[in-house]
Amino acid sequence: MIENFSFTLKNNKTKLLKRVTWIWYFVLLGLITLFAFSEKDVDGWSKRSLIKCLILYVIIGVYYLIRKEKIAFKSFIIVVFLVSTPSIYRFFGLYFAICFVLFSIFIYWFTQQKTIIFFNAENIIIKNGFFKRIIEWNTLSNAILKDGILTLDFKNDKLIQEEVEGEVLNETEFNSFLQSKFH
Repeated sequence: MIENFSFTLKNNKTKLLKRVTWIWYFVLLGLITLFAFSEKDVDGWSKRSLIKCLILYVIIGVYYLIRKEKIAFKSFIIVVFLVSTPSIYRFFGLYFAICFVLFSIFIYWFTQQKTIIFFNAENIIIKNGFFKRIIEWNTLSNAILKDGILTLDFKNDKLIQEEVEGEVLNETEFNSFLQSKFH
């Protein structure tokens, strides 16, 4: 009987999403400030609208910092995205706005991807979005699942240790399968 196991690992990329969002936020603040106070090619109406956007961005940022809730961060991302896109289109053009939207969607999609790890008789496959990593059994010195933490110990002294999402029902059976690969 060939045994196959698969687990979904916890998504630890939310910190990456927060960092990228804040970087976008401050870059946009800087660009808007730069355009609002530059003397070239910006008329009075555009300067006033840029200063209004700058004030709105600061209010949004302060609101998020005060709330610091998960739902507040998601709304922060949405508002920054929705307010940024027309501003970027207005001052940088259509192609830059399209690139901004596509890059923002890609970063959000990438950070929301679940990592699934598959164990079979031949190898271990780790899938995340469109990335796929294959680990051969002969590169490992040990592997174990204990209390929802999966540990893969490589022969070159590298270590992968990740938390498994959800409750693992067949932990003993899985560890027996793993130990059979090393004896």
